[in-house]
Amino acid sequence: MKLRLLPALGLALLAVGLFCFAGYLVFKPAPPINDQRYLVGAYYYGWYPSNFNQGYLREKLNPPQLPVLGRYDSLDPKVAEQHIAWASRYGLDFLALDLWPRRSHSWRSIEQGFLKARNIGDIDFCIFLETQNFPVRHCSGVSVFWDPVKFNGLVHEVKVIAKKFFDHPSYLRIKGRPVLMLYLTRLWSGYYKEAMARIRGELAKMGYDPFIIADEIFWEVVPAKDAVKTGAQGPKGGNCPRSVIPPQVERIRLFDAITPYNMYESGDKRQVGYGGESEHFPAISHMYQMYQKAVGPVMIVPNVFPGFNDRGTRLKDNHYAIPRQSEPGGPEGSFFSLAFDKLAFPFMDKRLNMVMVTSFNEWNEDTNIEPVKTAPATSRDQSESGTAYTQGYAYEGYGAKHLEVLRDRMCAVSGRVLDEEGRPVRGALVRASFWGWVLAHSYSDSMGYYTLSRKKLPAGSYRISLVGGGGSRTAQVKDKTCAVGVDLVQTR
Repeated sequence: MKLRLLPALGLALLAVGLFCFAGYLVFKPAPPINDQRYLVGAYYYGWYPSNFNQGYLREKLNPPQLPVLGRYDSLDPKVAEQHIAWASRYGLDFLALDLWPRRSHSWRSIEQGFLKARNIGDIDFCIFLETQNFPVRHCSGVSVFWDPVKFNGLVHEVKVIAKKFFDHPSYLRIKGRPVLMLYLTRLWSGYYKEAMARIRGELAKMGYDPFIIADEIFWEVVPAKDAVKTGAQGPKGGNCPRSVIPPQVERIRLFDAITPYNMYESGDKRQVGYGGESEHFPAISHMYQMYQKAVGPVMIVPNVFPGFNDRGTRLKDNHYAIPRQSEPGGPEGSFFSLAFDKLAFPFMDKRLNMVMVTSFNEWNEDTNIEPVKTAPATSRDQSESGTAYTQGYAYEGYGAKHLEVLRDRMCAVSGRVLDEEGRPVRGALVRASFWGWVLAHSYSDSMGYYTLSRKKLPAGSYRISLVGGGGSRTAQVKDKTCAVGVDLVQTR
């Protein structure tokens, strides 16, 4: 009798095994699409010198603190060359170029300025599209797409962007898919779902499968439900949807990844004061957790910024500032560094390993990490009270300190490759290995600089070497500190 049970038992075990294997196939996590290095980007603005004229904090200080390049012109390729050189040297992988589709200067700053930089091959770029610049019906901050055929020009402009930029050798791609970033999708209503379907369909006809990252994460957003009803009222409709608590999954699922441009909220008093003492980081962490539970396959790209102060351009609005120190008397850049600990690393999606920085050069809101001429810290400004712009916080002419913070947090090793005559070597392959195992690699830029991502190189000792001729060195990597100056000489 027991022998007769054995075949049945075997079949039962086989069935269970097959069921478990099938479950593994169904429920196993999706493989990462970027597991080699942290992918670090920053928002980049080409609206200068006009936006300098709108006012910015640093010019209001006493004494003023100016950009290292002064009040520069974004149409000048030499300006872009210096920006690209800084970005590449300090570990930025790409710049998201801000584009206002209805402003000719915005297009020209990219095509005649940025893309004419001689070192454009040293960095990737993607387009960051200002979607509120379309002729949508604006009401209560909402962008209503009321045109169900042309979608207010959105589809046309995206096709123009694809035609102009997607095939550029430096255009950012994720697994071969050109990246497009969209600003303020969290305020979309009307026929936005139909617009996104048309965008993907039209780009597919052009041979593109875009990787779309949307600005969806914020404290309040426009509801996704009944959006079409709002759009059906036409360009002069009066029914404006009220903001609701996020997330709005129906809209989020239209994109490949979501991000916040900046989690600063002028009406949220929890964020007032030094970031290490306020509820700034705990509140944002809670918001990220909400989104993580809701987004499903859509990836999250966390955001960090070095501080915030728009009082130089919007003093009458009386927005509070977030200082660049995490605590009173703290070092310059400590708020930025803490943001990586509290927001970037804990909430970086392991499939994408991407983080955005706001910003490289948004001077009007003082979120810039672009180098400032070095100067002692001051809390005094040119207002009648002496502190109307600074709110009593100290602002240092920080030089390249914030780029150094970014490098220290995201890169394990940095250095320069030179030839035997001391000239920079471009395109040299640099590797980091441990007991013969290659863990990370990178290429030197046009000035010979290279960085190795911290993604695969935690604290420890590594052998840094050149491929194809040259010496090697040992680098001691520490937590929160990049091993800098690991220079190599390429031999013939």
